[in-house]
Amino acid sequence: MTGRRNVLLAAAAAAAVLVAAAPATPADILPQNSVWNRLDMDASNPAPEHERLSCSRGIVWACRYDKAPEPALAFWWDTTSGDFLGTDVTRIWECPAWFPASICTNVTRVVAGTMTITRADGVTFSGPFDLVLARAGSDAQVLHAYWPVFGFTCPWYRTFSEALAANPMPLPFNGSDWPPLDCVFSP
Repeated sequence: MTGRRNVLLAAAAAAAVLVAAAPATPADILPQNSVWNRLDMDASNPAPEHERLSCSRGIVWACRYDKAPEPALAFWWDTTSGDFLGTDVTRIWECPAWFPASICTNVTRVVAGTMTITRADGVTFSGPFDLVLARAGSDAQVLHAYWPVFGFTCPWYRTFSEALAANPMPLPFNGSDWPPLDCVFSP
């Protein structure tokens, strides 16, 4: 009995060492509540916009979409808002062939569900929506919001400063120097 006990203790100690030595992946360190930021450079608006996606995760992910006013940056703002509900589908999700390899090879988690948007003019629409979390560097994470029906994905960042750094432009916005779109569209 002592030999068996020693083997079990040794196995438990080895497992504890392996767990302690395993580096935390970005998916492991994702907080229960997170806010993602995006610089929307849609030139059909009078100026860029600061978009936010505030998420609470559990068995079901619930996210609230809105826009943050940035008058000091001379950005556009309206009351467009939305709600997302989804569940983790990482194990069954397939990265679309047109996505950049830098996203597909670095996916840590995918949450699929439905996003309902209510535009400032009162028009509401819903559709399938995926939150694709991917590593971007050693510890950084980028969230790629993917609209399968519309065939595009756009990056979102943990802070608005990161979003601005990823899309450099003269600030405050001067009305003409738009940064290039950072969304990826299906062919």
